[in-house]
Amino acid sequence: MKEDNTKRRLIYIVHNQKTILPTFFKPLAKFCHRVGKVLP
Repeated sequence: MKEDNTKRRLIYIVHNQKTILPTFFKPLAKFCHRVGKVLP
């Protein structure tokens, strides 16, 4: 029972990251791209 609960929590975290990561990384990628253009 406890193992099933942790597995469910892990799946929940992974699912959350799938929705969070793109929204977090898109501005970050734009920022890095801008910095990359400025830096030699």
